Amino acid sequence: MIGGRMLSYYDLLRIGAAILAVIVLAAGIHALVQSLRERRLILPWTGRWSYALLAGVFVFGAGIALMSHAESEIRLNEVSRNEARYLFRHEAYASDYIEICNLGHFTNLLSGYYLSDDEDDLKKLPLSGYAIEPGGFYVFPFGGVPFGISGKGETIYLSNEQGKILDRVAFPAIPKGHAYARETDGVGDWVETAQTPGVSNQSAAPAPTLQEPVFSAESGFYRKAFELMMQAQEGEEIFYTTDGSVPDRDSLRYEGPITVEDRSGEPNRWRSVRQVVPDWKNYEPDETPVKKATIIRAVAVKEDGAVSPVRTESFWVGDADLEKGTVVSLVADPEDLFGEDGIYVTGKAYDEWYQREDPAETAPLPNFQQEGRAWEILARFSVFEDGEPVLDEPAGLRIQGSSTREDAQKRFSVFARKEYGGDDSFSADLFGDGIGTHAVMTKACFFDAIVPRLVGSRDVAGQKARPVSVFLNGEFWYDTFLLEKYNEEMIAARYGIPEGDVILLKGGEEDTNREFPDPLYDWLSEHDLENADNYAELGRMIDIQSYIDFWCTNIYIANMDVSEAWNVYYWKSADGGGDGYADGRWRWGLFDLDYAGYVGDTGADPVQINTFRQKMPYVLSLPLDERPLWKALIRSPLFREQFVSSFTEIMKSCFTEEMYAAATADTDADWEREINYLRQRREPVIRDLAAEFGLSEEVIRTAVQTDEKE
Repeated sequence: MIGGRMLSYYDLLRIGAAILAVIVLAAGIHALVQSLRERRLILPWTGRWSYALLAGVFVFGAGIALMSHAESEIRLNEVSRNEARYLFRHEAYASDYIEICNLGHFTNLLSGYYLSDDEDDLKKLPLSGYAIEPGGFYVFPFGGVPFGISGKGETIYLSNEQGKILDRVAFPAIPKGHAYARETDGVGDWVETAQTPGVSNQSAAPAPTLQEPVFSAESGFYRKAFELMMQAQEGEEIFYTTDGSVPDRDSLRYEGPITVEDRSGEPNRWRSVRQVVPDWKNYEPDETPVKKATIIRAVAVKEDGAVSPVRTESFWVGDADLEKGTVVSLVADPEDLFGEDGIYVTGKAYDEWYQREDPAETAPLPNFQQEGRAWEILARFSVFEDGEPVLDEPAGLRIQGSSTREDAQKRFSVFARKEYGGDDSFSADLFGDGIGTHAVMTKACFFDAIVPRLVGSRDVAGQKARPVSVFLNGEFWYDTFLLEKYNEEMIAARYGIPEGDVILLKGGEEDTNREFPDPLYDWLSEHDLENADNYAELGRMIDIQSYIDFWCTNIYIANMDVSEAWNVYYWKSADGGGDGYADGRWRWGLFDLDYAGYVGDTGADPVQINTFRQKMPYVLSLPLDERPLWKALIRSPLFREQFVSSFTEIMKSCFTEEMYAAATADTDADWEREINYLRQRREPVIRDLAAEFGLSEEVIRTAVQTDEKE
């Protein structure tokens, strides 16, 4: 035992390995000096200096090893959120706190350590000047420091001067007065507990558990107005909200039944927010009342301040039409959505710039243009099918898309998260394929939702989709599609690859070219694919059929926002030692198809456009026939034959009247304009395919004929 803590196997292994390495190094230097002395390459008297050198190297190396070991033993140990009330070192605090512990055997002065809640800014709180004795703890109360503990959950980082992250914790939304702590100091799993600032977590009692209030009715659809009653345990009070905000003691106190009725005729609240577009002074929201649900969020509170988890329910009254189909209810604190720092609005910094008389400098990025985990908020994600609830879970909510972020009715991404109290995937089978869904997005585009269905039999990945009506904090937002999002878990589940063995890259992102396609382009510059052996070798690196199916689909719909390195997903099995989809070959995924037929200001006819040779007007990229992989492949007779054969088969079996009807059968929208566009694309594609590959149009036309009447 050292410093009040038993030496663990890990301690002995690490220290022993470090000392052994130092001994080997020092002995090697000593042997070298002795050898040189015996061969009279150095003076005899220098031999005794080798002993001094040996001792010096040993002491220096042992010191470095111990310091390194000491650094590894400073760990995050406990966090507690806003308005936690606790006593530490005879002083009372009412704030967030973070506790770290020293598992080492020496007092650590914490020089060069930092705490932060932002991985891109790790040095928010320097810890220099604090000391932790061996086996001890130190608590950092957060009054007037650069950041606090978010009530909706976040990640805290402990790092060193060089920016190396030494420890981190991603904690969920925890009630006020509770803590999130390691079961075993410094090394155990993280659990919700009572607060133990400054002492061992082993002394912690389980977190006080209050049950959610009991409701007399559950989320769903009701034909008539009714009275909602709530009940809590003896000695508890109930507080509730109706605007989506998280309730606390300052919210409405429940004192009797709440009338739940049809609110659709009331003025719009959230759709009337103006700061949701860049030029919001000139934006006039449509004030026409929309369909509405009643959102009730409630907590039970004890006299000692303990608070139960939040119960959230969504009620629709008097709208039988909504009981048919799928309805999504998204509920999030309005401050997180529409407040100064909300994800849906322009935000404080932008508004200050925007309202100046002469804003000279560049505009700050509006909040809704911000991306990444830092701009994700906690929400309640509920899904109803034909009037019945199928999913009701906490989730992460972000703004989704690129140019659509400036629209008033923005799109969303929704993520399953363990740290919010849910799981890594949603519990419901959202797309009817028996595969767990880890994240979804909303997008009202025929091509993104329907085209992957049309080519679902081909060797190219696509997002599953289903039509939904979305409500945000009780207000109808839009009719749209719910699409699954690309991620490693999605690919692993769909293609039977072990989780953790998938590499998924998105074309257009900075990290993409580190692995694909630049290394492939380098290989192509040295290998002519007209040679059959080289073509076969390429086929062991990429799934050529997947590449073909990807481009046949994009060419047919005339997607003008795609290239070999833009708006495309590449994926493969990292191990590459398995069969089928685990063979390590790169494959392709369809993505962001909503610019099908987009021609910009070129004046071209979208139906007649030659996608093989037309420069993409939106991304200002090279046309397909100037792309490196295409230019290399088109030299191969084997590829040319495979491409034409695949394209004619896709036109014959995928872009047909039968498939159009089947792919849109579960939607109520009128897609006649989009389907007619696909019908009209048939003849121009036949023309361009024949010209590109030197074939007769009649031969192609005969190959794509079907038995159905066009």
